Amino acid sequence: MSKSLKIETVDDLKKYAYNKQKDFAITLNGGVFSRKEIYYYSDTNTFDVFSGIDGTIANFTETEITDEFSNKTNIGKAMKLGGFYLMEEYEPKTCDNCGSYEGYNNSSGDFQCDNCGHDEGE
Repeated sequence: MSKSLKIETVDDLKKYAYNKQKDFAITLNGGVFSRKEIYYYSDTNTFDVFSGIDGTIANFTETEITDEFSNKTNIGKAMKLGGFYLMEEYEPKTCDNCGSYEGYNNSSGDFQCDNCGHDEGE
């Protein structure tokens, strides 16, 4: 069964935007949403963000993207207020070792569990 995914921390954002561009949505101001395409670069700890509203692309550091008072992006504010989501539906996956649903696809494309650290590719 597919479900939507709320992004609550910068670590969540890194997991889903690592090594691939992903679609996200900011929902603030009574349900109006803004579409963002985000790619995370782990080597520089920066994010490229394409804004669907005005077509601009900007690069942000972790500090800049999480700043809830920023005048450059409202991603940090949306995360703090619970209005930042991964737009793509995803299929939850369970860990073969402990059964947890908490995990992500690592840089090799293998599921890595947040709960026990198991890497299905090993």
